[in-house]
Parts: sequence; C-alpha cells; structure tokens
Amino acid sequence: MESEASSQDGKHVWLHKEDAALVECLVEMKIANKYVGDNGLKPSFLQYLEMMIIKKLPRCGIKGNPHIQSRLKMLKNSWQVVYDMVQGSHISGFV
Repeated sequence: MESEASSQDGKHVWLHKEDAALVECLVEMKIANKYVGDNGLKPSFLQYLEMMIIKKLPRCGIKGNPHIQSRLKMLKNSWQVVYDMVQGSHISGFV
C-alpha cells in the first residue's frame, strides 16, 4: 500500500484532501457520539479514525500512531493560537 502523499525523512506530508478527510471523520465521530468521552476522546479512537480515513482515502497510508496523533496535536496547537488571537487574552490591537 503506497501513499499518494510524498514523505520527507520518513515523515508523512499531509495533503489538503487528507486534512479534509480527517476533519470530516472527527465531525462524524462527534455526531455519532463514538469514542467521545466526557474529558475528550476515548482510548483507541486513533484506530477508529485510521479505519474511517482508509475508507475515504484507501491508498493514503495514514496510520493512527504516529500520523493522526501528531496531526491532531498540530491542529490543536494551531487552533489555540487563532482562538487566543480572536477570543483570548491576546486580542489587544488584533480586532
């Protein structure tokens, strides 16, 4: 199973369609209330996301760990920066 995305130094380079599929899968998980707990995501959600993404993009080569796990961490950090600029304590002069 060969990945359609290129890789650098063995790391997966995410394509726009892969990011879109990941977000779609996360939304579907939330709507279906699967693997969503009171304090975040339940254990084994990475394997479930991996299966969902493989159904959408069969040749992507994305694995739950490390690919999805590191991408979610990056997206969370990026979201936090934007949120802080728009809603948080760092809005002085931005809006």
